[in-house]
Amino acid sequence: MVPFIETIKTKQALIEECKKGFEDYKSGRISKNDFCMYFGFTHGEAITKFYPSNPGELLTDGGFNSGSEAYFNGGINAWKNLRDGKYLFPPIITSNSYYIHKTDAPLQKIWFGTPGSGKSYTVKKFIEARNGMMIRTTFHPDSDYATFVGSYKPVKKDDGLTYEFVQQAFTEAYVAAWKESGKEIFLVIEEINRGNCAQIFGDLFQLLDRGADGMSEYPVKADKDLCKYLESDEALGASHPGIAGGNLRLPANLHIYATMNTSDQSLFPMDSAFKRRWDWEYVPIDLKCPESQFKITIGDTIYHWPSFLEKVNERIHKLSDSEDKQMGNFFIKNDVGVEEFKSKVMFYLWSEVCKEYEKSGSFFKNKRNGDAEFTFNSLFPTNEETNSILQGFMEYLEVKTVPATHPSGLTDANSTSNMEIE
Repeated sequence: MVPFIETIKTKQALIEECKKGFEDYKSGRISKNDFCMYFGFTHGEAITKFYPSNPGELLTDGGFNSGSEAYFNGGINAWKNLRDGKYLFPPIITSNSYYIHKTDAPLQKIWFGTPGSGKSYTVKKFIEARNGMMIRTTFHPDSDYATFVGSYKPVKKDDGLTYEFVQQAFTEAYVAAWKESGKEIFLVIEEINRGNCAQIFGDLFQLLDRGADGMSEYPVKADKDLCKYLESDEALGASHPGIAGGNLRLPANLHIYATMNTSDQSLFPMDSAFKRRWDWEYVPIDLKCPESQFKITIGDTIYHWPSFLEKVNERIHKLSDSEDKQMGNFFIKNDVGVEEFKSKVMFYLWSEVCKEYEKSGSFFKNKRNGDAEFTFNSLFPTNEETNSILQGFMEYLEVKTVPATHPSGLTDANSTSNMEIE
């Protein structure tokens, strides 16, 4: 009797899985012979169903050349012998403490969008709704394997200085997931594309290939330092499945989520092999989001943040011919005055948009001065003239205001008539 269930249901799905194996072979993650033996054994049922007369044809459909059919057929024959009861598979000993059920939550997913669109907020709410455990880290240009996984560092003890393995976000989440088998663990990577993912993940990249059960399909040998730590009583212990044989495998309850600003995608481009191992979700700008209906106060005038966003994003798109530089509704987190508006919003517009496209025509214009252009430098120091420039800027963009006498009403900055926000 075969001790596992066939997961492939169509011929095309079988070919696609074989193609993935071919990619792994080309990248050096597995030998051709090892893959053919493994694939023939684990998917013997599907192979004999869709390729009954010539199983080796599947290898050709999957991209392989001839040369490993013997290993392929050997794997299929091993499956047939188990199916026909000629050999008995050793009994599988399971432990409830190590059985991890795959849930309906995505295993690996990246939320992407413009700066401030609410990516981190969306991830946080998703995890909170599932009552999961969240472990966060942020990638940056200096991030590497050690800052993501852990390394030995000097630690001061009563009897002097010693060295101990200090776990980082990945190892913390890995240990927690194996120990808390009944709980969903979420490793959240903020700004994933601001770090060199190939350098940071290293061999762990291979663990992102998950099987139908949610477990990593291809184990990875842990480096000596990590292996020693995971085998310690402080972590998992030498006999634990999470480090058995010195191998790492992501359990089904360990979810890896990430956020990415589209405006930063040129920092460390991700290769296609890395990208295809993730689900992707775009987080759009939501001007109607009730939790981001902020106000901008400049002098004696109050402006509606969503109205400003709508108008300025139109200008950004027109100037840059791209949505990447637009601002999201959570670009600011609360009502702001002149100082914060200048240092956060106007600085971003100047440094990331208008300065780069100044030859195409800056939209830093003051309607109160005949649509004359103004500079970022002219906004300092803050005084009545500065307020007038910014108010003229709002009028040029036609941003709606919030009259002090009618808090619920909104008008254009250069109009006295009430207008509705859509």
